[in-house]
Parts: sequence; C-alpha cells; structure tokens
Amino acid sequence: MPGTRFGAYEIVSSLGAGGMGEVYRARDSRLGRDVALKILPEEAGKDPERIARFRFEAQAASALNHPHILTIYEIGEAVSDGLSRSYIAMEYIAGETLRARTARTRDDVAETLRFLIEIAEGLTKAHEAEIVHRDLKPDNIMIAADSYAKILDFGLAKLVSGSRTESEATTVFAPQTATGVLVGTPSYMAPEQVSGDSVDARADIFAFGVVAYEALTGQRAFPGATLAECIRQVLTVEPPRMRTLDERIPPELQRVVGRCMAKDRNVRYGSMREVMADLRRASDRMRDGARQFRRLV
Repeated sequence: MPGTRFGAYEIVSSLGAGGMGEVYRARDSRLGRDVALKILPEEAGKDPERIARFRFEAQAASALNHPHILTIYEIGEAVSDGLSRSYIAMEYIAGETLRARTARTRDDVAETLRFLIEIAEGLTKAHEAEIVHRDLKPDNIMIAADSYAKILDFGLAKLVSGSRTESEATTVFAPQTATGVLVGTPSYMAPEQVSGDSVDARADIFAFGVVAYEALTGQRAFPGATLAECIRQVLTVEPPRMRTLDERIPPELQRVVGRCMAKDRNVRYGSMREVMADLRRASDRMRDGARQFRRLV
C-alpha cells in the first residue's frame, strides 16, 4: 500500500506485476529520489532458480551502462510482513511505453525511426557485452518524458559466449534455460526461440524487427489470439509488407525491418550494429528528402 516502508524505501504506488516481480514507484529516503522498485514475489523467494534469475537481471542490466538501457541502482533484501524479500532498485522513468507512444504519434515516421535507432543502440551495447535480452517487446521499452527510448526488463536475459576471452567477457552469472523451454513473449519471439532451440543475438534482431513493424504500421506482425496460433504465425506466416499498410514508410526502411524478421536466422543481419548503421542511413535519406521537398515548395 502507498506509504508502506520497505527497507530504505517508501512505496508511492504500484506500477505493475509480472512473473519476475512486483514493481512499485518508491521514494529513496537516503537520496531523496524516486525509484522503480522490483520486489521478488513471496512464493518465488523459495525457488532458487527464480532467485538466481532475479539477481541475474540486476547484474546484467547494471553491467550495461548506456543511455538507452534502464539504470540499476542496487540489489538487496529487506523485510516486509516479517519476510525477507529480494529487490532491485532501478531508475524510475516518467513516460509511457513505446506501444502507447506510437499509438498516439504513429503519423510521425521520423520520430518513430529515431526511437528505433536508440533501441538499436541499446541492444548493440547489450550484445557486445554478450547479453541477449530474449523478451524485447513494445511494453519493455519506455519513452521517457524527454523523448528518450529506454530498454527495460532483463529478467529473461541470457549470457552467450562469444569470441572474446574470459577476462574480456561480462562477469555475470546467467541461470541456464533448458533446450525446449519456451522463454519470452511468443508473438515477438524468433522461430528458433518458439521452437525451443538455442538462441543468440539474432533472436533479439528478429524481435526488434517485429517491434519496429508494429511501431511503424500500427499493426502487430503476428496477431494470433492463442499461443498455438502465435507460434504457427511466427513459424510459417509472412506479415503484409509494411508499405502496403502505410505508403509513407520508405522502401529502405521496409527492407531493413524485413531482413530483421527473416525466418531463417542466417538471412537476418549478423549484428545489431549492422541494423543500427542501416537505420541511420535510412534516417539520413529521409531528412535529405524532406529538405529537398521544402526547397521545391
């Protein structure tokens, strides 16, 4: 309830709840600032695997110091109702989700593209630290009041091995997910992910493409009403080309998003850095086209 004390924090209001925790807006009495406080549910406190994943979320995000990734302040435990519960204190973002923002301002393709570039920058940072998000969706991206995109919720993140040496790799512990276990939100998951296969950064690239498709067109790429239908669509259905839904979307931008959403991971971009570079080129061409149009009129 508002006013409840939780360690050094005073609860202000509830922000939501999910499988990985209950999230509250809270006031840090030590520093006099508002934070988002994620508290592990009471029943999860008895599950070592969920505790490990909860802690990994904090470790993963805190290893990624980047303007387009949510900042983690601390992880700890505090007593509530006589029970010790784990928490993560993180940056509180006054704003709205990408889904809510683009629903209001979808006519502004240039603004949406700017958000997508910022998201790509954040994912590039995560992937180069060998962390795959695995649950990228419009509800896990906040647009702050100053119009900056921020990636949230690394609760399902995975540490993947890359070409760097052990001393160069991010030193976080990732709980293992068994092959064949479905982890994520099906309508934003890559085909290999819904199939229960092992995933790498290309699964996030697919999810990014699905997020971009929805943000630019206002329609979900895979709008299945049931889990089975979502999986079928992700595996077998090609969504309508974006320009058939909105002809203002530049052909180059359609090409970038389409390649991100390729069913075959080997056809997708090899890295988010490549995606980011192509998005920036598309943005530059849009600005050049707008300047030429203004000169003509």
